[in-house]
Amino acid sequence: MKLMVLFPGWGTSRSLYEGLKLEGYELLIVDSFNKESLVQEIVRRNPSEINFLGWSMGTMMALRYLNDFRVNKLILLAPTLYFLKNQPKIVVKKMIRDIERNKLRTLINFSRLNFYNKSFYEDYLEKYRKELKELDSNYLKEGLRLLLEEDLRDMNIIEGVRPLVVVTKEDEIITNSSSKQVLEFFKDYDFYILEGVGHNMIYEAEEEVNELIRRYLVD
Repeated sequence: MKLMVLFPGWGTSRSLYEGLKLEGYELLIVDSFNKESLVQEIVRRNPSEINFLGWSMGTMMALRYLNDFRVNKLILLAPTLYFLKNQPKIVVKKMIRDIERNKLRTLINFSRLNFYNKSFYEDYLEKYRKELKELDSNYLKEGLRLLLEEDLRDMNIIEGVRPLVVVTKEDEIITNSSSKQVLEFFKDYDFYILEGVGHNMIYEAEEEVNELIRRYLVD
């Protein structure tokens, strides 16, 4: 069995990732920051092949855990090595406080920044508002603390895997220059920039992202 370990972006529900076409792969969505539990779950499933897919915050987790597993394919959507290069520390700290005061409003405000096309944002909010409301506050705050503290800029060159790296030109969360820094740690890679798309490429550019992933996985 081929396993696709998916490290999600911050402030999203599991069902968002159902739009990813990963035929032939069993999907494991990582919903905690505990490496031990992840190792145990992968061992329990006993896959013949391990693959990683990370989006935004999830790319930092995928890169952090990369050397702990024999990863065959690595997909990085809107990656960053150091989130504070993209957003000020004071903004992330304020979000931690705001989660306590009004979780849903904080998630809605963040989601708005994820989209270039307003109609896509409105559709997304209508579809996922209830699930956003049900997201665990402690999990959200733990994710924000990871964004505050994680810095992978000094990691070693990664050998043995050629990643697919996809960024979007109109991303307001993670800059293209920040994402391109990731490329320096790989000897070879597939790199694409999508135009007219915001940070949430999984929703706003579903067809294009799925096609890039499909071509990469069959290569």
